[in-house]
Amino acid sequence: MPEVRVNRTLPAQLSRQLIRALLKEIGDYTLRGMIQRAGITRWDEKLGWMDGAEGLRADEYARLLAQIREYYGTGARGLLNRVGRIAWGELIQDSDVRIWGKGWVGRLMPHQRGARLALETLAEQMRGLKGDVSVHLLDIDLYLIDSTSDATYEQKAEEPVCAPTVGLIQAALTWSTGMAYDVEEVACRASGAEACKFRVRL
Repeated sequence: MPEVRVNRTLPAQLSRQLIRALLKEIGDYTLRGMIQRAGITRWDEKLGWMDGAEGLRADEYARLLAQIREYYGTGARGLLNRVGRIAWGELIQDSDVRIWGKGWVGRLMPHQRGARLALETLAEQMRGLKGDVSVHLLDIDLYLIDSTSDATYEQKAEEPVCAPTVGLIQAALTWSTGMAYDVEEVACRASGAEACKFRVRL
C-alpha cells in the first residue's frame, strides 16, 4: 500500500527565514528562477508569503530544494547547508525573549544538556502545529528525528537530501553551546527510511 503523506504548511516564520537565507546565498534573480521552475505559483514581485501569515507547503519546499540540487549539482549540499545555518541566525534574531533566553541558559549547562536544549528548541520551531519532530539520546549520541520531513515530500533520492536541516542543527548547537559538532543525516525519507534521522556526535 502506497505511503500517504500530509502536504502540510511549514511554520510561517521558518519559511520566511529559509527564503531570506536563500536570497542571501543565491540572489533574487536566481531564486526567482528556481521558484518558477519549481512551479510555485504563489510567488509574486513582493516575495509573496514572506510577510504573510502562511508558510510554504511541503510540496513547494521540496520542489524548490530539488531544483536547487539540480541546478547546482555537487555544490548544492554545501550551499543548502549554509542556507540552514543562515536561517537559524535569522530565526533567532526575530525570535522572542523566551528563545533568546534559552541560548544563554544553554551555554551555562554541561555540553550534553546544552546540546539537547538546542535540538529541542529547533524541533519546536520545525514542528509548528502539525509536525512530528523529536529529540532522543541513544548511547552517547543525540538524534533529531524528523518524521514529517517536508524536504522529502514526493522526492526520491539515493543520497540524503536534507542539507538545510543539517545546517539548522549545526547552527542551533553552536548558538546554545558555543561549540561545533559533527552532524550527519544517517537516514532519509527520500531514500526509503521511515523518518529523517540526524546524528549529533557528542
